[in-house]
Amino acid sequence: MKEWMKFYDVSPSGEVKSLDREYVNSRGQKRTVKSHVLKTSQDRYGYEKVTLRCHGYDLNTTVGRLVAEKYIPNPKNLPQVNHKNENQLDNRVENLEWCTAKYNSTYGTRTERSAISRSKPLIAMDYEHDEEYFTSAGKAAETLSLKQGNISACLRGEQCQSGGYTFRYANEEG
Repeated sequence: MKEWMKFYDVSPSGEVKSLDREYVNSRGQKRTVKSHVLKTSQDRYGYEKVTLRCHGYDLNTTVGRLVAEKYIPNPKNLPQVNHKNENQLDNRVENLEWCTAKYNSTYGTRTERSAISRSKPLIAMDYEHDEEYFTSAGKAAETLSLKQGNISACLRGEQCQSGGYTFRYANEEG
């Protein structure tokens, strides 16, 4: 990464600049690049990324990693950069820290937010056709004292009922 940084600079706030430089292109022509702020985009995970070009090669990297590499010591050689406030677009140096993959994947409310985004509301119906709404299979299992796996099997159509209840997703017609 150090070789790339001869041609670029990053500020403590996460602004990445191409530095003034001259180079010879593939046709042997001398060219000048004026200093300018690089445009960034978001990767599929929501992180701000940038492409650095050096000696005919491209390096796609996150802005957070560039900031961390320049401003945050990493004496334990930790592999990942964590955003302390969980905002992946906030690449200020005070919001970043070096960490392990395990720490990063379980940091803050990530696990809870992930579970909520994956959970689907469902309806349980008993033998008397009384229906009860639940925000997730986990909540239904907890309330009805059933195994979540059995409720999920009902929802997948692998079994008809569990504990005297049939189950369907709330957005499906019954």
